[in-house]
Amino acid sequence: MDTTSLSLHGQRHGLAIEWADLLRDLDRLQEATIEKDGKRHPPHRRAGQVGRVFQSAGIALPANLHERAA
Repeated sequence: MDTTSLSLHGQRHGLAIEWADLLRDLDRLQEATIEKDGKRHPPHRRAGQVGRVFQSAGIALPANLHERAA
């Protein structure tokens, strides 16, 4: 999806996309796992503006709380 399409989706949902902030948030978005007592726990992550922009475009971020056996 290009920037024009994302802008249109954002406008329809009342978002003013700040591209520098969005790119910074995308750079910070990462997957990590914390292992404790034999179980793995992905930590909560703050998606910043990315979550709202993705939601407006119908793109889901992966779930951030899945507990799995190690």
